[in-house]
Amino acid sequence: MDDPVRALGASIEDSDRDALDDHGMRLQNEVEPAVYEDVTSLLEEAGGAGDAELSIRTKAADGLVGKVNRTTEGSGGRKARPEYEIGDFIDAVGARITVESTAQLGAVSEKAKKYFGDGEDGYLVEVEKMYADPKWSSS
Repeated sequence: MDDPVRALGASIEDSDRDALDDHGMRLQNEVEPAVYEDVTSLLEEAGGAGDAELSIRTKAADGLVGKVNRTTEGSGGRKARPEYEIGDFIDAVGARITVESTAQLGAVSEKAKKYFGDGEDGYLVEVEKMYADPKWSSS
């Protein structure tokens, strides 16, 4: 998506608000349905995914701005990265596939690598395996 909003950093002006809201609507109305279609096709092709569940989340414009601000300022023990812009974040639209077992996870992961490709030439930019590295807190 070639969109000048992707170059906005921490200094977002009121005059950027309409373009930012339009960007958020395009993510929701154009990108999210395309992600749903692609991941649904992957699951159908995977066959052995059993009762895999798919959920998709699209960040709203305010969520993108908040994430840019947290990243450029540093938060949660992470150092500040002042050069970051909205377009640098890979999770504006995220898909989650939840499976019942590690065997299903392995099968779906391998199928996803073949279906989407990974590395520099692929579409899989980041894969989180929550079985191996859960992100819960004890607080």
